[in-house]
Amino acid sequence: MYNKNNIFYKIIQKEISTSILYENKFFICIKDINPQSAIHFLIISKNNYRYFSDLTNSQEQLSLFDFIQYYKLYIILPVYILNQ
Repeated sequence: MYNKNNIFYKIIQKEISTSILYENKFFICIKDINPQSAIHFLIISKNNYRYFSDLTNSQEQLSLFDFIQYYKLYIILPVYILNQ
């Protein structure tokens, strides 16, 4: 489980207000508060993963890749989901 003091946990639980771009039962996509480019956002898993390679549920994988393909996104891997 996410640490309940973790900012990502608080975003998923909607305890912290943010601009949600997309959400489903597996992921939430938000605008970055300190963007490093014109298009910069974060995809946060609602499940507890530390590395992209930890994503083993095929339904979750398809959900993420469908989202990426739909929006024609380019993502640098590996994606790290910090759990601290």
